[in-house]
Amino acid sequence: MHPILLDIPALGIHLRAADTSVQLGILLTIALTAVSAQYYEQLDWRRTLRVMAVVAVLVLIGGRIHFLLNYPGAFIGRVHRIFFLWGGAFHIPGGMIALAIGLPWVCRRMGVPAAKLADALVPALGMGIVVARLGCFLEGCCFGAVCKTGWCVVFPYGSQAHEMQWRMGLIPQNDPTSLPVYPLQLYFAAAGLAITLGSLWLLPRKRYDGQVALLALLVFSASSAGLEFLRNDFPPRRYWGPLPQLAWTTLAMTAVSLVALAWAEFRHRRVAAVPRVTSAVGSG
Repeated sequence: MHPILLDIPALGIHLRAADTSVQLGILLTIALTAVSAQYYEQLDWRRTLRVMAVVAVLVLIGGRIHFLLNYPGAFIGRVHRIFFLWGGAFHIPGGMIALAIGLPWVCRRMGVPAAKLADALVPALGMGIVVARLGCFLEGCCFGAVCKTGWCVVFPYGSQAHEMQWRMGLIPQNDPTSLPVYPLQLYFAAAGLAITLGSLWLLPRKRYDGQVALLALLVFSASSAGLEFLRNDFPPRRYWGPLPQLAWTTLAMTAVSLVALAWAEFRHRRVAAVPRVTSAVGSG
């Protein structure tokens, strides 16, 4: 755990791991998308950068709104900081929803093929998730539930995991470490890495534009939904009925992305079958 990456009070520099990793992840995603779009889809990198700059703002807004749905009291007494989008307090599923909704609209306004850009975005987005989640691990936030497997991790005194377990009566206040918990941040990072590697393999082999993006959205949503059940449970966590709000969100994203992928596959196969039918009629 290393929550402060850089602290130079004389220069007014104070970089927290979680906040900085989100910012770096977004910048990395923008830059790598421009390269990927030029290489795989022959899209002009300058137009890609313009699209991604707008989309990045929408992603931050979506992530902040989703965070506020889960923790509506997080900014009591400092409401103005809601608009400091670069300052953490961000849920990635909300950002992904904003991306899925906002990217086609921005592309249409700027004259960029949305499906092609969405496919090119996937490898970069996966790496952005990896960077953001590694920052979560260094910060000690987004930790998992208590576990007993050999790869569980402990966090030191003063960490969020330690404080939460103490307040829940699981450990004495003066214990030097928390109880072992699932390294949930690293699980999320592994899912991001899998998305990057899988998309790099599929991009040259895709059968239609948008296939890579839809598959990546399904993998992200399904993995996030499964991993949500390993997240630490604590009193401020927002529930909708029997499940946490984050679980409902990611399960809904899984269902929607699965339907969208099935519909795209159906359309592609129907379109691909038209020339064969026409040829057969003509030859008879």
